[in-house]
Amino acid sequence: MRIVLSFIVFGVIVSCSSKYKLGYYDYPLPVDTNDKTIGFQEKKVYNFGDINFDNQFNGARLNDVTKVDDSTFVLLILPENTPINPSSYFALRFWSDKTQLLNLVLRYDDYRHRYKPKLSKDRKNWTYIASEDIEYNIDSTEVIIRVEASPAKSFLCAQELYTSEDVNAWCDKQAELPYVSYTSIGKSKLGRDIPHLDISTGNKNDKDIIVLIGRQHPPETTGHLAMNAFVEELVNESYLSKHTLDRYRFLIYPLMNPDGVDLGHWRHNTGGIDMNRDWSHYRQAEVRQVVEHIVAQQKVVKQDVLLGIDFHSTHHDVYYTVPDQNQQIPGFKDIWIEAIDKALVDGDIGYDSPYKLDKPISKGWFFKQFGAEGITYEVGDETDRIYIKEKAQVAAREMMKLLAFRQ
Repeated sequence: MRIVLSFIVFGVIVSCSSKYKLGYYDYPLPVDTNDKTIGFQEKKVYNFGDINFDNQFNGARLNDVTKVDDSTFVLLILPENTPINPSSYFALRFWSDKTQLLNLVLRYDDYRHRYKPKLSKDRKNWTYIASEDIEYNIDSTEVIIRVEASPAKSFLCAQELYTSEDVNAWCDKQAELPYVSYTSIGKSKLGRDIPHLDISTGNKNDKDIIVLIGRQHPPETTGHLAMNAFVEELVNESYLSKHTLDRYRFLIYPLMNPDGVDLGHWRHNTGGIDMNRDWSHYRQAEVRQVVEHIVAQQKVVKQDVLLGIDFHSTHHDVYYTVPDQNQQIPGFKDIWIEAIDKALVDGDIGYDSPYKLDKPISKGWFFKQFGAEGITYEVGDETDRIYIKEKAQVAAREMMKLLAFRQ
């Protein structure tokens, strides 16, 4: 009972004079987020007689192709710059004048293979490469994949493709609802829109704010899938949804790194920076525009930002939260995670992993700027896609239930 009561009477600790003005923060482990040079792929078709490869689509990552013999080709996969988190992302197309088997060697040089390769002909239906058709070298810096090439072009990708065009189409779909507003709050370094959904019913000026952000890191599509399902549950017009949207306003930024997504980056934006290390001095245009927009929206309505959830992907499902002494909605994340676990008795929801606010990441920014609860919602790279959706729907429902009891 004590935990529930502490949740119901929560408040924020940031003074009114500071939370309506964007702050700049120092951390024990600072990160240099000044622009760094990146390398761009050459967009081209690699033709070897009757066999072809290309990277001429958004989300592609293929740096070079060399022929070993009539059926074996080395595909060079390199990051946009270094140093970088080893999220060895690849995406390419291949086809052949006749149906034949190929051995494709993915070579990463100094990095290791990470993602289970996936095939698709239409970008809608994806299948895993069978384990018997994948062979790793001793340190996983090279992987041999056996595939069948045919005249129909096939996509071979680390993760399913969800480009800026796909995200914008999804936003358009959500905006068909009368209480969902879809706008662009700014532009990326290369001029792509930074999409934003503003969701609530009735008067927005008397509502506390919940913020959802996603896709800071381009290959993290399982986090993207979770965020989509989470938002769709928020707006499904159930009694719980209507009650929540009548009391709260949701600011959603589903694609913070549109350049990195469309250019097939492993981790960074076109400034060569991990955007989830720039939440202190906002040197990158995309982060700066998002934080300025959130603070500006709060300043207009003079309401509290209560919670920020940042959707990501990693090797397994996990919730990165703040240490107990930094919780700004006491008991919220413990009750929330426990409720998700109880609702999904047949699934592994992941675990709570609190850690210090010592780096300039979004979770710490919500705490420092607003005195808000910050949670990083991580989804496993290969978590079952149906389960991702089910878990996100449950997570949204349980969040709404807890918000409903807030005084």
